[in-house]
Amino acid sequence: MISAVDTYRIEKERLDVTLTLIGGEVMEGRIFVPAPLLGHAGELDPGSVFNDRDLFFPLELANGEVLLMCKARVIEVAGLPLGDDIDDLRGSAPMSLLQITLAGGITHFGSMRLEVRADRPRLLDYLNDCDQTFLTLYTDQGVRLVNRAMIESVRPLD
Repeated sequence: MISAVDTYRIEKERLDVTLTLIGGEVMEGRIFVPAPLLGHAGELDPGSVFNDRDLFFPLELANGEVLLMCKARVIEVAGLPLGDDIDDLRGSAPMSLLQITLAGGITHFGSMRLEVRADRPRLLDYLNDCDQTFLTLYTDQGVRLVNRAMIESVRPLD
């Protein structure tokens, strides 16, 4: 028999990540990512954890302890898997090659998919108009989510 608690439980997957915080601390742990919808062929979307309206998220440490982390204090999230559909993503919107400098002097070279309006097609427009808190950056070291509020500068390279 299924209990009432199990009826309302939302299935989540654990995903290993590395967080860089404003103070320079680097933390490794697991976040809880909603499982893809039943029958949906989609990948896990770690961005959904960081771009929802909640201010805090749980981070499970290696010892099993769970910390409630403030998203606003996270500069970047690393260690994310590169989805199988990366070529589809790159084909669906223009990609911009750039150098990005984050708080604390962290610098990355990578590309970002620009979901822009026809009347505002520039990288500047995307950075100003985007409604996401964490932007996806594709680098040679893997996929990173960067906190838009922690971006110090962006240098377009294309």
